[in-house]
Amino acid sequence: MNRDVALDVAQRADAKFDVVVIGGGATGVGVALDAASRGLKVLLLERGDFGSGTSSRSTKIIHGGVRYLAQGRVGLVREALRERAYLFSNAAHLVAPLPFIVPVESNFERAKYFVGLKFYDFLSGKQRPDSCDWLSKNHLQRELPGLTGTKFCGAMRYFDGQFDDTRLLLAILETAIKLGAVAMNYAEVVELHKNSRGHLNALTFRDGESGAVHEIETNVIVNATGVSSDAILKLDEPTHRQTIIPSQGAHIVLPKEFLPGTSALLMPHTPDGRIMFAIPWLNHVLVGTTDTALDTIAKDPVPLASEIDMILEVAGQYLARVPQRTDVLATFAGIRPLALAPSESTTSKVSREHRIDVLKSGLISVSGGKWTTYRLMAEQCVDTLVALNNWPAERSRTAHIRLHACPDNGPSAKRFFEYGNHAHALEDMVRNEPALDDLLCDGLPYRKVHCLWAIRHEMARTIEDVLARRTRALFLNEAAALKAAPQVLEMLARELGLTELQQQEQLQDFHKRTN
Repeated sequence: MNRDVALDVAQRADAKFDVVVIGGGATGVGVALDAASRGLKVLLLERGDFGSGTSSRSTKIIHGGVRYLAQGRVGLVREALRERAYLFSNAAHLVAPLPFIVPVESNFERAKYFVGLKFYDFLSGKQRPDSCDWLSKNHLQRELPGLTGTKFCGAMRYFDGQFDDTRLLLAILETAIKLGAVAMNYAEVVELHKNSRGHLNALTFRDGESGAVHEIETNVIVNATGVSSDAILKLDEPTHRQTIIPSQGAHIVLPKEFLPGTSALLMPHTPDGRIMFAIPWLNHVLVGTTDTALDTIAKDPVPLASEIDMILEVAGQYLARVPQRTDVLATFAGIRPLALAPSESTTSKVSREHRIDVLKSGLISVSGGKWTTYRLMAEQCVDTLVALNNWPAERSRTAHIRLHACPDNGPSAKRFFEYGNHAHALEDMVRNEPALDDLLCDGLPYRKVHCLWAIRHEMARTIEDVLARRTRALFLNEAAALKAAPQVLEMLARELGLTELQQQEQLQDFHKRTN
């Protein structure tokens, strides 16, 4: 992954692409991978950093959706469970089975969850990690020592998946690039161009680093910008009405001591009617999420005070040690893009969770969905654009493409397991420069080599890119990330040749982000 190389390819005078994907979140990189794997010439443009929106702010679960069973959405659950199995196979270094424990207070609850979770197992078929089972009260205390022991008679245990969202996103993106896609962050699309028949045939993007603008010819444009979809739809047709209804999900991060062990806790009773999770994640505990309706869409959403209070209140009903505000190490929020049909579109509503719309200009807009089904959304989107253009492209094969760096038998460098076969390269960097093995900061699990790798090989351009998305430092411990920022800036300045003014601006921007 090299941004300078990508820019050189994109701005060539003879550059023309089959598909330009706007948006570098889960959906966008998924579309880029699927299209590239079918032999199409693909360019992906992201106005900020890859995954800087909702895709980096998930609850870190790959799941079929147990709560959908109660709603009778069996087909949706089966679909998601199939996609979960593909991820277990194709990204084994990033997606792993995780036991979830549902405490129960009565025999009625026990029977209800037993029947529901047995059906969940049935829908999973042979692809399930393990079978659900009943835990007695004593077994529950051993399995989940951080749980309060006063009101639960036992628990049901079932299995789903856990992942690191931005590490997975980068693996998908690397795979797409390996298959010929061109991808660039900090490249904002500012204009769409149409031919005499009103059909899109080009676009203009602005390089966020140099300020230069570049026009790109293309046969198809895909709008995969999530919560920002309306901005692209308005570039296509200024009269388009709003299509995104924003809803926010907030999370908090607590020290590992609040929930020791390797199992997650599902809390089924919350004030807003959603289920809530407490999940072991990167040696911390992640708790969330909420469902808060919003009037506006913020570029950098933050949890509301009321959301944090509610999360703490619910967690306090289940955890032996009741968490307080002073225990919170970090918070983050993501915006769910609940989508309506764009005006003047031909809609292919392929799922009750996501939709693909074809505008009269030929613009394809894909919206909604969740991380678990990103691959299916991408496949259906590329199927749509291939059919519209009568291209002789082969069928999707992403269900069986192992994501870049996914090891066959696990890497030997276990300290860098999440990097798959890249782990050996990180070990070599440390061997050649032992100081890179130093911890970035007390309170964080990251070393200097993680940061340098991100800058050299993963297109990280800012402090936030490194500390929020290439590593997860900002989402684990905000105070420690602030302490680490000057060291990261020093590496960025050296590797990218940043001026003094650029360094000052970056540090100021990062401090604003954390306040």
